Amino acid sequence: MSVHFSKFLRVLLLAPILALILLATCRIFKPHIFVTDWSFLMAILTLVVLPLLSYPLFIILPKVKEKGRDGQRKLAIIFSMAGYVIGFCLCFLISTSQELKVMFLTYLLSASLIGLFTFVIKLKASGHACGMMGPVAYLSYFVRPWCLTLMFGLIFIYWPAIKLKRHNIFELILGTIFPVIAMFISIAIFM
Repeated sequence: MSVHFSKFLRVLLLAPILALILLATCRIFKPHIFVTDWSFLMAILTLVVLPLLSYPLFIILPKVKEKGRDGQRKLAIIFSMAGYVIGFCLCFLISTSQELKVMFLTYLLSASLIGLFTFVIKLKASGHACGMMGPVAYLSYFVRPWCLTLMFGLIFIYWPAIKLKRHNIFELILGTIFPVIAMFISIAIFM
């Protein structure tokens, strides 16, 4: 696999893009998860739009851009966390389902683990793997069990990450496990 194709896959499979696919799939197959149109819009704004804003901001913020890939990763984590916190709080201010609260708490806990490992433990657990496995786990549990087969898509996360030397296998496995743990904690709290 070429370096260019590996980079293309990493952009195509960003966590916010996979979150958009998750939200669209839920909207089609389990529309009751979004009690109102506002809750669906809120989910798109906080799980997709706000985290994606970190990428153009990285380009225009010179101090962050100077830090290269590490600066981009930290900015993405910060914007993702902000979106997840705002979305989770909004779940209690507007009419939302327990399933949507599980989704937001899963994202929030997963990102907290990624942040903890990145900033405190200094181990770069894969946000891409987390961004793929979170939706797979959620869809498997709440939409259709066969969605678990989508985890084979992790090949398209693991291969480019290793090829580009962004993560080692341990960091990829950690990123894959975090959202599963986070989802079961979230289910225990809300369901």
